[in-house]
Amino acid sequence: MKDEELVNEMLKPVAKNEIRAGYPVLTEEHFFFQQVVVFMHDKRIWLGTASDLIFDMNCKTVPANTAAKLLHKYGKTMLKKKGVSVKFIRTNQKRLIELKK
Repeated sequence: MKDEELVNEMLKPVAKNEIRAGYPVLTEEHFFFQQVVVFMHDKRIWLGTASDLIFDMNCKTVPANTAAKLLHKYGKTMLKKKGVSVKFIRTNQKRLIELKK
């Protein structure tokens, strides 16, 4: 391999779909959605931040930023199938998540 080809190979950007070792894969099958459905089983409505949701669910395995990403990206479709609607409300001070059954 020529030096120029080697440099080009090294500078090639990482594909977005490439799975990074050691990081969880954020997909529709993520276990967080099942935990949300179980959490909403006995509730009609819940309102709070992503950190509040993690605290109320007693879910220490998913960070708040990951929960927010999952809900934004897949929440409306995945949870709707399970009977839970997701709405995002932004105020001057907080980004709120509203879950309704």
